[in-house]
Amino acid sequence: MAQPRAYTQTTTFNDFTVTNPSDPHPGSTIDTELTEIKQNTDDLNTNIALIQRDDGKLKNESVHKDAFDQDALALIGLSGYTVKGDWSATTAYVVGDLVTNNDATYVAHTAHTSSSVFVSTPWTLIANAAIETTGASVNAYTGDGVTVEFATTYNYSSVTDIQVFNAGALVATTLYTVGTNKITFTSPPVNGSSVVIWGDAVISQVAIGTTLSYRDTAGNHKTTAERWANHTGTVVTDAETSVASSEFSAKEYAIGTAVAAGSSKDWAVLPEDSVVDGGTGYSALHYAAKAAADLLLTNADVTSAAASEVAAANSAAAVSQVYDSFNDVYLGSMRTDKTSADAVTLTGASWAKDSSSIAFTGISSGAVTSGQELTSIGSGYPVDANIIGTQLTTPIVISKPFTVAGTGATLTFAGTGVYGAFSDSAGGPSLNNDGDALANGNLYFNSQENEMRIWQGAEWIAATAVGQTSLIEYKYVTNANQADSGHASYKIYSGADAGGSTLSYTQDNIIVFMNGVQLKDTTDYTATNSSSVVLVDAPALNDEINIVVFKSFTTADMVSKTNGGTFAGAVTFSSGLTGNVTGNASGTAATVTTAAQPAITSVGTLTAVTVTGAITANGGIETDTNSKVKQKGAFMQSSTHQAMVMGG
Repeated sequence: MAQPRAYTQTTTFNDFTVTNPSDPHPGSTIDTELTEIKQNTDDLNTNIALIQRDDGKLKNESVHKDAFDQDALALIGLSGYTVKGDWSATTAYVVGDLVTNNDATYVAHTAHTSSSVFVSTPWTLIANAAIETTGASVNAYTGDGVTVEFATTYNYSSVTDIQVFNAGALVATTLYTVGTNKITFTSPPVNGSSVVIWGDAVISQVAIGTTLSYRDTAGNHKTTAERWANHTGTVVTDAETSVASSEFSAKEYAIGTAVAAGSSKDWAVLPEDSVVDGGTGYSALHYAAKAAADLLLTNADVTSAAASEVAAANSAAAVSQVYDSFNDVYLGSMRTDKTSADAVTLTGASWAKDSSSIAFTGISSGAVTSGQELTSIGSGYPVDANIIGTQLTTPIVISKPFTVAGTGATLTFAGTGVYGAFSDSAGGPSLNNDGDALANGNLYFNSQENEMRIWQGAEWIAATAVGQTSLIEYKYVTNANQADSGHASYKIYSGADAGGSTLSYTQDNIIVFMNGVQLKDTTDYTATNSSSVVLVDAPALNDEINIVVFKSFTTADMVSKTNGGTFAGAVTFSSGLTGNVTGNASGTAATVTTAAQPAITSVGTLTAVTVTGAITANGGIETDTNSKVKQKGAFMQSSTHQAMVMGG
């Protein structure tokens, strides 16, 4: 195996920063530098594996005679040495005996009988198999009986990273600790004793230090690159050199929170005739508005203007959904005679990633109508996405984007809510516009009956506003304080809006939009005190916030079943009145007319009743003692078969 390939630095990042202070470090140079470092460390690991076992000891058969110097070979060849194996207590040893203790090899230089513990005095250390690498870092000191702390060349993280010998004996790892470039004994070595600290291989420590240094440098360059991408509020500072540049990040130039003027957002949507940067530049929106009147447009300008015109139309269509949103309280208008749901199948459909615009080549069935919901399922297809806007030919726009591009697809759309079929049992749509269950308070306008209807949990009932505006819109344009995280007005919209109207609402009776996109209650904003709305995420300067407030509704022109009431006009029962009418019937000139009146029963008094026709009194006719029966024509022209009781 050849020697490890040496690491060669290919790029001086500091020089690049000095000569290109405004540019991020190229990712390719960082990758090249890390590849060089990996090449060196991979070679090191490969070579170490050739001589080291998994338990950390020298690999079997990795040492050969050419690895020994002449003195070592002479020692091996000498006679008079006896290999005794592991050291044993209470054993007689003579000069030349070789023993192993704690992975270290000793030769006896004095004959003796060993005690119960190993004592290094009669022994000479000739090898230490516990040292895992060659070329190790060694620090040697002489004890003074007082000092317990000794410096090390390198910083070790564990007591097992080193081996320590005191007076020739291996010191147990429990008798010292390691710190930053030092070890500390629990007790000081005796005066005059030899202290030897065997550390890791020098080359390994150098490689570790160099690798960590380049890791930190690469990390700093990564941080700097991230700052150039998305740091906001101040100019970009190099993480490696801590030197501030004079430029802002791409995000800062895009959204313009600290850039005084001329951000990408300003160049895109600053209103018509508004100068972008204090000079003579105008936004894309300005030029799009002027494009129709510019007779000197080139073909490229015409194409750009057409694209801007489509984008503006789509934006206008999205904003127009403020009063007809598909996840809203107000569902839209619907006719009673709408017997089938709107549906369409598009063929040859294609769209771009993160786009809500769909181009198509044909329609195999149905027709495109606003409000239809996408029912096709596929990778990256949006859920609960409806056709919005007035564009009903290719391309159409839906309310949510695709996350994966598509081409040549067949897409089906079906209408629900006011875009579905009229439900006779419900008295209107049976679901909301997204195909979900209706909620109490949902509204729709019945254009055939010319009335607003409200969902009360089981059916749609007529509703009318109580002498005041039933729908109010408040418009706010985000100012510097509302976009400043350090200001008390941060993310809060309250008080007078752009038109001077003061925000007031009933909780849960509002809809909030940001730049034409509906926000979700509690997820995107909170509105709990009837006078302010607080966004969850930070807005950008000039973001437009629209708040639509629904006022209360009451039922109109109805007589309460429980409390009763008065019918101001005549009541006609076209199919008759079934059941008993109880209670007093009062009024003047009241006439009961039908083909026949088989029985009129009263538990009270009939006053001044005129009856045309014969009176049949099967139970007799009685008056009180003060009343009379008067006749104004002939009396008793027929036989009287029963007595008349007069006066009781």
